[in-house]
Amino acid sequence: MTNELEGYYRCSIDDKGRIAFPAPFRKALSAQAQETLVLIKAVEPCLYVFPLDLWQKFKARILEKPMDFRTKLAVTRMWGLNLKYASLDKQGRIQIPADFAAHAKLEGEAVVGGAFNRFEIWNPKLLEQELQKSADTFMNALGEMLDVSP
Repeated sequence: MTNELEGYYRCSIDDKGRIAFPAPFRKALSAQAQETLVLIKAVEPCLYVFPLDLWQKFKARILEKPMDFRTKLAVTRMWGLNLKYASLDKQGRIQIPADFAAHAKLEGEAVVGGAFNRFEIWNPKLLEQELQKSADTFMNALGEMLDVSP
């Protein structure tokens, strides 16, 4: 990839449920992604979006992890049944299926953000609420990451 999956952009969603995927993120897609994105309904009210090549690597790592039967069943069911493939059109847009838009409560505008190994699509108000809820957890993790004591 030429760019990182970082930062965020506000994007409008047209009447047909299409969103113009931000140009910097389109440029970040590798040739192996073949302009194909994997949309997944997250546990949170948002969508995870993986470039095809990163999804294939991520899925392989998931399936290699040792898990008991029930955990593996839950993981594969939650990810496998809540997934759709989307291709970028000539204008760089992707179609958000109606049930996926409803899950993420997307209406007219969305935030597309990079989360290092994936993108996320959020309703802007819900993202702000989630960031506020995550602040304490983030600060605890940041303290551990920045701790340089021997």
